[in-house]
Parts: sequence; structure tokens; C-alpha cells
Amino acid sequence: MVPTESTKKITCTDGECKVTELFQPMHRYSRTGFDGKLIKCPVCESSHRVFHLAWSALTCQSCKSSVDKYDWMIECDIN
Repeated sequence: MVPTESTKKITCTDGECKVTELFQPMHRYSRTGFDGKLIKCPVCESSHRVFHLAWSALTCQSCKSSVDKYDWMIECDIN
């Protein structure tokens, strides 16, 4: 199985499409910023907002599975 490189959600209304969510794998240089970032669980694909990354593993609030920090997907900036 190949690891997921990125995920995105595209919404189309009235013939106009727009990327609303874009996630990439978390790496050691990932930062949350002042407003926090969304992270996506690799097991159930639910999103949660975090304000710091000072943890090594996190339990998903939806599926209750413990997931290593670098297995989570983190929100990218959409330009």
C-alpha cells in the first residue's frame, strides 16, 4: 500500500469549482500558526483543529484510535 501524499476537497457550484480543503502529510517542519490548523485522521478521515504540535501521538476524538504524529494529515494553505 502506498502512503497518501495529499487529499483535497473540491466543491462545484454553478459551473465554478473551488478547492476548499487541502491536506498533506505532517512533517517535522509543520507549524500551526496563530489560528491553529486542521488535522485529518488517517483511520476515519475526520478533521480536528489543533493549536500546537507538541505531542508524539494523538487519540482521534471520532474513532478513538491512537495515531502517531507523522501519520496525521495537516491542512495546507490554499492560494
